[in-house]
Amino acid sequence: MNTQGLMTTMHDQGAFFDVVEETVLTGSGQIVPGKKVITRKDNGAPLGIVSTKYKTVTNSEIFDKFGAALDRSGLDLNGATADVDFSNNGARTMVKMRFPAHEINTGKDDNSILEIVTKNSYDGRWNYSVRGGACRMACLNGMLLGDWLASYSEYHNAKLSVEHAAEKVVTILDNFEKTEDAWMNMVQKPLKDETAWRVLCTYTNRKDDFKRGLSAMRESTRSNTATKLFEQWESKEKKEIGSNVFSIYNTMTHHATHGKLREGKNAIGRDLRTNQVQAVLASKYWNERVLAAA
Repeated sequence: MNTQGLMTTMHDQGAFFDVVEETVLTGSGQIVPGKKVITRKDNGAPLGIVSTKYKTVTNSEIFDKFGAALDRSGLDLNGATADVDFSNNGARTMVKMRFPAHEINTGKDDNSILEIVTKNSYDGRWNYSVRGGACRMACLNGMLLGDWLASYSEYHNAKLSVEHAAEKVVTILDNFEKTEDAWMNMVQKPLKDETAWRVLCTYTNRKDDFKRGLSAMRESTRSNTATKLFEQWESKEKKEIGSNVFSIYNTMTHHATHGKLREGKNAIGRDLRTNQVQAVLASKYWNERVLAAA
């Protein structure tokens, strides 16, 4: 696979549709000041009403620059893939690129490859962003390490620079090696059941259950996301990976990557869950209690 091959793959998945900016009118035909509507050129579907100051940047423009940066970055594109997710008829687009030639290992043939996720929107709800991470090949989870690989994010305004974002590809590659040390640290940190439960309560924002501890799960008469994930951790991740921090981390990333989502909302759902994982990794409990385990 080369850069042109990646672009062709995205084109075949419908990523490069054209958009036009149009005036917003009231029902009586009056122009709404300070607003414009972005619509798909192929079918006329409105994607979002935004401010006239909103800088429309098309997917085509983004990935034209991005592809040129890949060519200059030194990334090995052998075996590279690209997957495109949409939400709201293309109002938001998420592209995941994976680069198997760049690999790290946490032991026992547990390999992960470099992943770069790019987001764009036409409805003003997402920043344009480029974020680096990894994909664990054992389960195809998208793996994150907080914010340090989130290389570029900017609102759709005059400050947005497609060229600057594309150049961050080099930074992502340079920082990718940090992942191996961080994950090995997780593998070496033991994890108690009580701590695993509280991590999942943090991830699912169940503050009361976090305070009550594991008894909240054992006494629960109704299943919820936290209890389902704890059951998955006990029955699968804990057995396969061990009672360590990496196993609960993998439980969260598996849910963020593979958990069931509403039809037509894939890009939005993946993004929300990714942000939830990042919030856990940035939390005081994770850094001062979970990773500080003896």
